[in-house]
Amino acid sequence: PPPPPPPPPPPPGGKPGAPPPPPPPGGPTKPTGPRLKAIHWRKIPAGRLPESSVWKSLKSSAVPVDIDEIHELFKVRDTRHTVQNLVASPAPRTSLLDVRRANNVGIALAKLSRLSHVQIAACA
Repeated sequence: PPPPPPPPPPPPGGKPGAPPPPPPPGGPTKPTGPRLKAIHWRKIPAGRLPESSVWKSLKSSAVPVDIDEIHELFKVRDTRHTVQNLVASPAPRTSLLDVRRANNVGIALAKLSRLSHVQIAACA
């Protein structure tokens, strides 16, 4: 009989509990095309569709699918740039009153809000 195979080599680093080695090249590949929004649905096999379903009556060639339009409609848009632009360049504020006068008007309006309509009408 042939001799038994040799034992496997020790793990890298020789320390128990060390992280595993990286996977070999040629692992999972990135999908091509734009990153799309997550759509949470499950595909129903054709055999499980009820006879009364509209999907059962359609032929696959009857509905043209424009993949480019689907990518355009469902791609994830990068909003970081627009938010940074808004924060970086605030719009100039225009004011009809100076700050001190505006504060005084705000205080007067707060006092008026405590009064009833009848009391305000009596002051006029």
